[in-house]
Amino acid sequence: MKVMHKWNSRLFKHLELKESTLVLTASLLANGLNYLFNFCMNRMLSPQEYGALSSLLALFMILAIPSSSARIVTTRYVSQFLTRGNPNYAGAFFAKVLEYLGGYGILLLAGLSLLAKMVSNFLQLSSPWPVIILATALLPATLLPVAQAGLQGLQRFGAMSSNMVISTSSRLLLGLLLVQLGWGVNGALAASTLSGLLAFLCAMWMLRSLWQVQRRKQMQPDQGIWQYANTAFWGIMAFTVLTNADVILVKHFFQPSEAGFYSTASTLGRIVLYFPVAISMVMFPKAVENHTRHEGSSGLARESLLITMFLCLPLVALYFLFPTPLVRLLFGTRYLPSVPLIGPLGMAMALFATVSLLLQYYLSIQDQRFVITVVLGAMGLVVGLYIFHDSLAQVLTVLNIVGLGTLVAGEGWCRGVIKRSLS
Repeated sequence: MKVMHKWNSRLFKHLELKESTLVLTASLLANGLNYLFNFCMNRMLSPQEYGALSSLLALFMILAIPSSSARIVTTRYVSQFLTRGNPNYAGAFFAKVLEYLGGYGILLLAGLSLLAKMVSNFLQLSSPWPVIILATALLPATLLPVAQAGLQGLQRFGAMSSNMVISTSSRLLLGLLLVQLGWGVNGALAASTLSGLLAFLCAMWMLRSLWQVQRRKQMQPDQGIWQYANTAFWGIMAFTVLTNADVILVKHFFQPSEAGFYSTASTLGRIVLYFPVAISMVMFPKAVENHTRHEGSSGLARESLLITMFLCLPLVALYFLFPTPLVRLLFGTRYLPSVPLIGPLGMAMALFATVSLLLQYYLSIQDQRFVITVVLGAMGLVVGLYIFHDSLAQVLTVLNIVGLGTLVAGEGWCRGVIKRSLS
């Protein structure tokens, strides 16, 4: 009771209520549309097809790691340049990041298309075409996070929120249309390509005042920016592996039907992972601003952490108490074998959601130690799953042990945000 009283009295002291509520609402809507997309695909596709789609989307997340790390870097330096009164540098830096990521996206498109047959064999797919279509989705996917990061760094949370909804709603509508037309997995993947392109163009229009200033001020990222970008890259890469490697390796090691049931449970579990994302979106640029001004940001981190826990724990409890009704309602009786997986996956995702928020916080204040523990955790997960995969229960055990170990080790090495927030 003491902890909850302290939390209620300080809630949104550092996170402005209006901005937090706006981004939280948009994030919930965007994630809800994403999950509605997955639920619809789950209903419209067979378990084998849905397992293939999930593994390809997990691969998509890993290949898009540079754009995810570029989002962190862009948000930080756009916010920092603006705080220091250098809008021209902010615009020039934004344009330079887009240039680099565009080149990466083109290389990724070409490379994955060439390796499509090999990738399809690894994932036990009957055709390389889903991999080729996935490759086309990667180009807009590498650019969109940077555009949204520009809005985030400017603290234009309304524009950023609307862009998130544009991306997810168009993906849902296009996915429903293309799958209904008989395109199957290929249609679901093509929806990601088209929706990503639409959202990117809309974001660039919203940011026209930022990226146009690069005509007046050119710059090259200095050594400090490169070092920070490298740190962010490894941190985001490791976290993406932590939260996606299990789906890919389950698709590789298990039968297609088992992989489909696991993917169904993972779809529910990831609600816990992405539900509190809005909190870190608001926290990150504000923590950067405080750090740039040499002001403390630990209170911001503690309150963000408590809100994250408040959002995640009731969902995890729901998954342990009522998994069967949830699966019946959302996926149908043919997915009942996934019921025993729901609770443990929800717990693992709650651990990873906490890891995600702390990773964002420590990146905002340029503390590299937490990144190192996340990298070690990702390596441990991959090695653990390669050794222990006799059953899906073993996979879930490895997932939870690695999640808890990464969280405890990282916090023990860093500043103890969790310990202070509960004191």
